Amino acid sequence: MSRREKIALFAITLLALVGAVKVGRWPAASPVSEDAKRIDLAEREIKELRNELKAQRAITQLANAANAAHAASLQAAAAQVAQAAPTATQAVPEPAPAPAPPKEASTEEVRDSLSARFVQENYDSNWGVAARDKIQALLAAAIPTGARVLSVECKTSLCRAEVSEPDIDAHKQLVRKAFTSETPWAGSTMVTLADDAGSGHVTSVAFFGREGKGLSTDESAENP
Repeated sequence: MSRREKIALFAITLLALVGAVKVGRWPAASPVSEDAKRIDLAEREIKELRNELKAQRAITQLANAANAAHAASLQAAAAQVAQAAPTATQAVPEPAPAPAPPKEASTEEVRDSLSARFVQENYDSNWGVAARDKIQALLAAAIPTGARVLSVECKTSLCRAEVSEPDIDAHKQLVRKAFTSETPWAGSTMVTLADDAGSGHVTSVAFFGREGKGLSTDESAENP
């Protein structure tokens, strides 16, 4: 039997005893002192039950208040995060655009750059004389009919030659014979056309790099 049921039973008994006293049906065998004790005990139980109920209601109210405060705190924190989010997103710097790929130099730009490098180079007689003779022999064996070698000059790491041809077909023939993988020149080579075509004639400008030096336009003019 639970505590509340006991208290209810005591209350019913108490009411029955009080009613019996009023109508004169109080049991003669029960002493008055014992009945008084039962009544007093029942009243105390009822009082304790009321106090417990009040305490439970107070605890429930406090818990509800605490839950409401916690929920309000969470909502306030969420609102602050929502307000700060756009600012944080705007503060992130945009990635820098990728650099554009370097522009590939045209044939004319390479030709002019090699010509400028050639002008700045010093003479190396030990290498230059032998290189010039070899290039003259190479061109003499490759030039087509009607073409002629205008000049061959060698310096420190670079040689420059000019060949006059009667037309563009003669220039192509010179390229096929003197500037292929079978060319006996050990270094790098390049051949292109000069700007002025003249009266029907074309001029080929050829560069021959010293073996191990290449034709890079970054080569120093003072390299031996």
